[in-house]
Amino acid sequence: MKKFIKSLLSVAAIFACSESAFATCSGTIHFQKPAEWSGAMDVVILNKTFAITEDMFNSATGFYDIKVNQSVYSSPEEKFGIQHMVKVNSGSSAYGRTELYYVLASKWNGYESMYSMLIPSHLDIPCPTDDGDVYVMENPKKPGSTLISSQKPDIKYFYVLVPDDEEWKASVPMYSGDGTYKNRQYLKVAPDMCGWYYAVWMDEELPENLIFFKAEDESLDDAIGIDGWGASKLTPIASAALYEGYGVDELFFIADPGESPDGKVISLNDPEIEGNCTYSMAAVLYDTDASLHGSFTCDAYPAVASNGCYVASAPYGFPGGGAANTVPCIGVTKGIVNENLDPVTKKPTYNPASGCFPSKEAFDVMFRETPGVNSVHCRDVPFSQTADGKWEYDSQNEPTGAFTILNDLQDSVAAGVCTGTCATAATLRNVLGNVRYGAGSLSYVSSAAISLLGKVENWADIEPTTGLPYIDLYPTASGEFDSGTNPDVYDNLSWDLRIKSKGNQHFCFESHAHFVYRPGMQFSFRGDDDIWVFIDNRLAVDLGGTHMAAPGYVNLDEFKGAQGNLVAGKTYDIDIFFCDRRTDMSNIRISTNMYLQQKKSLTVSKKKTASGTYTYGVCYSVSNGGSCAAALNGGENVETCGNELASLGLTPSYYLVSGGTLDKSTAKMLTAGEVNVGGIDLTDPSVPMIYYDKMKLAPGRWSIFIEINKSTKKIMTFTIDENGTFEEEISSSDSGSNGGELDGSSNSNGGSEENPVAGSSASATEDGKNPEGAENGNGNVDPSSSSSKENGKNDSSDEKDDEDRNYAEPTFRVKMVAPFTFVIVFNEEIASQPKSYEVMDMLGSVVASGTVSTSETKVVAPSKGTFVVRSGRHHEIVKFK
Repeated sequence: MKKFIKSLLSVAAIFACSESAFATCSGTIHFQKPAEWSGAMDVVILNKTFAITEDMFNSATGFYDIKVNQSVYSSPEEKFGIQHMVKVNSGSSAYGRTELYYVLASKWNGYESMYSMLIPSHLDIPCPTDDGDVYVMENPKKPGSTLISSQKPDIKYFYVLVPDDEEWKASVPMYSGDGTYKNRQYLKVAPDMCGWYYAVWMDEELPENLIFFKAEDESLDDAIGIDGWGASKLTPIASAALYEGYGVDELFFIADPGESPDGKVISLNDPEIEGNCTYSMAAVLYDTDASLHGSFTCDAYPAVASNGCYVASAPYGFPGGGAANTVPCIGVTKGIVNENLDPVTKKPTYNPASGCFPSKEAFDVMFRETPGVNSVHCRDVPFSQTADGKWEYDSQNEPTGAFTILNDLQDSVAAGVCTGTCATAATLRNVLGNVRYGAGSLSYVSSAAISLLGKVENWADIEPTTGLPYIDLYPTASGEFDSGTNPDVYDNLSWDLRIKSKGNQHFCFESHAHFVYRPGMQFSFRGDDDIWVFIDNRLAVDLGGTHMAAPGYVNLDEFKGAQGNLVAGKTYDIDIFFCDRRTDMSNIRISTNMYLQQKKSLTVSKKKTASGTYTYGVCYSVSNGGSCAAALNGGENVETCGNELASLGLTPSYYLVSGGTLDKSTAKMLTAGEVNVGGIDLTDPSVPMIYYDKMKLAPGRWSIFIEINKSTKKIMTFTIDENGTFEEEISSSDSGSNGGELDGSSNSNGGSEENPVAGSSASATEDGKNPEGAENGNGNVDPSSSSSKENGKNDSSDEKDDEDRNYAEPTFRVKMVAPFTFVIVFNEEIASQPKSYEVMDMLGSVVASGTVSTSETKVVAPSKGTFVVRSGRHHEIVKFK
């Protein structure tokens, strides 16, 4: 597996002088290059460039160390930039051209096709002075931006492999450093580490109580601590102690112990275990050709609105024999389809007033298997997780740079399997790959776009609030994208760089999926030609017509479907239709934070009766299952609720488990038709009832699960204390959920007192380094800091020294009293409420635990090694050798 930040090349020393300079760059520039850069680089000061060589790379730090002593005629504060130039062969030029990539304080890994080097007026990184230092790197807290510092930042990374579970996959993983939901932050996707996320801290206090959870899990019902996913209780990770004890900058955590080959959840090095970071969306494709359906045409530039592959015998053709200005609806044309999806066929319906097709039938057969007109196939469109956590498919990443998903039919034609209409529809035509977006020209950009987005310098740049390229947010209007200058949003030097190949064009695409709505969801689709996307049976993206790749964007928080505003936690349909009706480009890009592969959905709703009893409504739905076979059968979503479950042969099963995760090998299967454990009434299994005050269970944390047709859902999690008091952990779907604190902070394992908007974290990281000195060759642990405690075997002199070397923690301290034995001494008198403690090894396993009822508690370590002692939110490190 590739590491998160790769090793970096070196930067040359720069020497020059001038007797009458106004300013001097004097000192050392430390530079980490973007991971994508490979090859020649330069440092630019004023209008001078200085070549970069390999010999200045510092493998110990991952920085280029550039010794600078450059006098210049300029202002008192001199600036510099760093550039990387790539030679590109042009399809129309024998000489090719140079693409410029650069790093400035204002731009990390910028791109420019108009200039051959950085312009002096753009340089903005302050030079080092007086033999000082300047560090230049990607900001680990804000990826995509530049960090400039006079000191090397102290950066710590914590990588986590989240469970390979559909609910975790469909959610947004988060973390909290203090063990509460209140102070939650988003995890970031770890590039080149499939299924992994990470948190990062830079020059700040490290977390003492680190936990991980799904964004909607306000009660921390399914949260993960040091014992991994599904533990009987939630014990936060003392990450600050782990960093200190090991003396490392990176830690790796496998959240599901079952995914670890050796059962260990904490690792100092990349364990090279991959999770799941892809899924497939099944699509039905109606393959046709201009000779089979006359509304499918070929570009014949410069003849406008013409058809270069006109066939008189093809049905549904336009009048005029393919001559110029005979093909209607060139450019984006809104209103070709009606606003609502047909509730019976789940297909768009044609609006004859648009005049874009010769007839209603000409439109309808595009999404209907029709002999002599099209041939139906199914393909899986692979979605991958991007660095910002979205799910994306982009045809630009295909070998042809275009959406040529049906090119494989040529094998079937050659084998004699695809014949007749199938073979004709599989005809290959010239196809061009995607063109880059770039600076373009504001003179050819709509006023609506400028009003919405401002004066965009580069349409490929990322808009910070959505994380999408500016082009994806362009407010497309009818008539636009009929050519490459309306609007002008492209890198106009890259037109000739498009990949040229042969492709099966002239087809229509149809896909049906479902998703669970959560606030903050967004969906963007960019492509050509006709694009219609329906959400909750209401038109959300309307980009009909034959056009260049045009963008459509939906903020689901603001969208109203057929049922009105979307409701958090509810399942909705998304239905996607588009056609490639005109050569010679074929593009698709879908980017969304919606998880679209909802194979089966089991939902449980809670309702309080007048008597105070709680009943639970159960609904079960099945979608297209993410398979081509199901998609070809229509992919209709069928939901069944309550008493209707039995009529369809759907029998709920219920399980009671200790802890928060279902393990059938240890779970108690509850009996349908009777009351279980005193308070779980399954007299009617389709409508379970819970009597809290009648539960007859041992003290502890318990959960109830329901299963239908191998799909499971947690109904509730609750705790029963020593006095028999019942407390439910309120789920995120319940109103007024506040949660509580975690084990180690209070006696309740819940969420936070408040639910503010989540913050964000971000990062990039250096290659992990195998820590040295944590344990020497004979297994003895050496001290790594002044706060560490040692105890040599049978050495009484060490014992006395250790008595005086106590930690200065506000809650407790540790002192050695015998070999492998220490005492926990609290700095205040023990209150009436006992204090719990835990002793963990450096892999996170609890080796001792208990309750402190006096001011001193003696603990015996099981072996030599380094251990973390923790009580409440504080920790100490103890070392034995």
